[in-house]
Amino acid sequence: MFYSPLRYPGGKGKLAPLMKHLIETTGHVGGTYIEPFAGGAGIALDLLENDVVSQIVINDLDKGIYSFWRALLNETNRFIDEINTVPLNIDEWNRQRAIMLNADRKYSFELGFATFYMNRTNRSGIIKGGVIGGLEQDGNWKLDARFNKDNLIKRLQLCIFVSLLQLSSDQAVAILLKTQLFLLRIAGYLHFQIVKMAGFILQHDIQNRTFAKKSFRQQFRVQDLRFMDLQ
Repeated sequence: MFYSPLRYPGGKGKLAPLMKHLIETTGHVGGTYIEPFAGGAGIALDLLENDVVSQIVINDLDKGIYSFWRALLNETNRFIDEINTVPLNIDEWNRQRAIMLNADRKYSFELGFATFYMNRTNRSGIIKGGVIGGLEQDGNWKLDARFNKDNLIKRLQLCIFVSLLQLSSDQAVAILLKTQLFLLRIAGYLHFQIVKMAGFILQHDIQNRTFAKKSFRQQFRVQDLRFMDLQ
């Protein structure tokens, strides 16, 4: 299940099972999960909704993404009302696009909603990309194809439990420096697992197009890896 209301090509949400396994194995269930560069916060929301962590803290340097999260969390009812009433047509798409492109570096509700609108109506969720179906709306899919209002509202309502923390770039760097040991250990561990998975994939029976029956979960065993205690 995807919990994030935003669409991202290759979004991090698919890595949630791996992160869950790492947290459980290293004994940090119930802790706080921090994403300095959150984007759609796919991993964070998945971990929170499945009670792997008790709190998540998100931040993003992109002012449109930050404005989306801040607007959603601080003006939830207004945001949901906008979803219920906003037109889904090219005229509205052009209006929302203009808001996004002409925004300054300050937070605004309008920028947050425009970013969300672009994310849900553009191809692959690329905020500055082209509209689904083209400007003439003569494609097989129209711009409302990924804008199921009822489903999106449900996702947004799940997100109100997020603890949003605005960080300057220096603060974000400080968090990364504080966790550098953890990041280096994770990087080394994942590199090792990628090599193992490459070997596993080579066992693929090309003739029969079937993979050797090995549990994916068994490929991820944490032995000496330990999370650094951030407290």
